[in-house]
Amino acid sequence: MPANSNRVGPWQTLLFCPNPLPVRASTLEPLQTDHWGFRPPRDHLLLDFFWMPVVEPYAISEPFSTAGKINLNTQIMPFTFIKRETGIHAALRSVRLSALPYELAWARNAPTSGATSDESQENYKSWQDWLKFETVYEVNAEETMKGFRQRFDQGDIFRSASEICDVFLVPKPMAGRTYYPRTGGLPSSSPTYESMVTWWNGSAATQKDGFELTGDNVRESPYNQLYPRLTTKSNIFTVHYRVQVLKKARSTAPAEWDDARDAITSEQRGSTLIERYIDPNDPDLPNFLDNPLQNGSLDDHYRFRVITKKTFAP
Repeated sequence: MPANSNRVGPWQTLLFCPNPLPVRASTLEPLQTDHWGFRPPRDHLLLDFFWMPVVEPYAISEPFSTAGKINLNTQIMPFTFIKRETGIHAALRSVRLSALPYELAWARNAPTSGATSDESQENYKSWQDWLKFETVYEVNAEETMKGFRQRFDQGDIFRSASEICDVFLVPKPMAGRTYYPRTGGLPSSSPTYESMVTWWNGSAATQKDGFELTGDNVRESPYNQLYPRLTTKSNIFTVHYRVQVLKKARSTAPAEWDDARDAITSEQRGSTLIERYIDPNDPDLPNFLDNPLQNGSLDDHYRFRVITKKTFAP
């Protein structure tokens, strides 16, 4: 903020999640009146400057390669009826998100200085005892995928892996864990994607019916776990093929196929794994750091190589 600015307002941080307080419905595009970080360009696009390779369980990603990462664009065009969502489900499987109900800010039904041992376990700052209520959730992958499909249904795609920060991660209580027994059951409920704003914030008229106790760093932590694993531009492609050698009969028209007189003399089916890559030692590769305003892009310097070939011979 400039030194001569007279603007007065609260401290503002960069936004890396879709659920600050308050926001519009999860099915609507957020406005910068909800949070300054929603103004274009979104804060999360800064993450593109911190691209991380995949190095576990081994160094999978080579320079300029997204090998080992999962593509956010799960819809296959024009075959929109095919759900290619297994990879995203796998990425969400190990992610955990935390949400602290407001009741954990103090020991219920007790003054701060006079809480019993049992009552102190209801405070998230209890230092002598374990917190008796769970605050960590799994991710409901199937409900979360509604946020992906909502974008695809609007004719849009993901252009940056950081756009995962625009998708609500829907929580699911962990089996066998005890959550805060609030009337209405929000802490122990599994919400839908459409109800995520209500689940997080409750009513806009009060700060004592949602998970307002949850800080920005905790809300953004799951996206920090996901971002290094995702991409929007795959480098590895499996091409399935079925080719035939056709022999035309002299008595049939050359532009027509007659099953009775024309013949298929041979056929082969199989698949090929193709990698798109950039050679970092290519002398023609431009230096965009020294000359960021030059024409062209890295896309002009991609090459292709065949990694494996398999023939289907039952």
